[in-house]
Amino acid sequence: MRTNYFVVTTPLQYLNALNIETSGERIIMFLSGFTNSEKFYSNIIEKGVWDKTYYFSDYNKMFRHLIRKVEKTDKLFIDSDYGRVTNSKLRRIKTKEIYVYEEGIGTYRSNLLSKGNGWLKKNILKFLGNKEFFAGSKYVKGIYVYDHQRHKQSVPSFSKERLHFKNDFSSQLENHIGIFIAPDLIEKYKNLFNAREVVLYLTSWNYNLRIEQYIQDLKQIQKSDVLIILKPHPHFKDFEKINLKYDDVVSGEVLVEILFILLRKYSAGFVVLHENSSSLQYYPEINNVTF
Repeated sequence: MRTNYFVVTTPLQYLNALNIETSGERIIMFLSGFTNSEKFYSNIIEKGVWDKTYYFSDYNKMFRHLIRKVEKTDKLFIDSDYGRVTNSKLRRIKTKEIYVYEEGIGTYRSNLLSKGNGWLKKNILKFLGNKEFFAGSKYVKGIYVYDHQRHKQSVPSFSKERLHFKNDFSSQLENHIGIFIAPDLIEKYKNLFNAREVVLYLTSWNYNLRIEQYIQDLKQIQKSDVLIILKPHPHFKDFEKINLKYDDVVSGEVLVEILFILLRKYSAGFVVLHENSSSLQYYPEINNVTF
């Protein structure tokens, strides 16, 4: 029987991994690293939707396990095939059925090599099999994306398989919202938002003091009682840089997209402050300011 291995390192990846239809055994390879990842993993086990679950705190250990266990007839689903180390590890995986699945706005990029890399590094990465886009590695067979038309436009040179998820993103999140947020938290945010104006700051991996200043200025000129919410990135560790007192700091494992659903339902209105957050690609109509 074929075994399907899913590498998951963030809550968003987990949502998308659940949205891939397969036949055979399904195994999750969970790599910790985001805030409250242990709690999130415990929730995964409790739901019992996987045949087997493995928890890793080290990227190299996880891949050593995959190199030992994955057979030629198996499938492997990963969030990224980009980078010197990743390509070297994929080369040692027995199966040729390796797929990248969408993990946000970066999936639609076509400048992975060109942007931010000097001439030498760019050519080394290229020599090692990296391309300007995800799923470009010769060890990868295809990619799962939500928006096929957008991917065709942004990555016109992509010649491998473009595959569909079972459900569109919004439906998938609505179907599995209970995995990502407990009923008592839903009730908490229902009461907290309660017809109030909300400013939501989505951090990147780092804290932006310019955004903090923007919020402070906004509070001074805003006449109504504005609620200020901080949603750290799952890999955010810059808590010591925060000077502003927020009305609430959302736990790292809670998906931003769930907050959007709750804010739409219970707040009087809201604005999102961010630095090119990929979460907004699924909700382009939301009022937002990019820094």
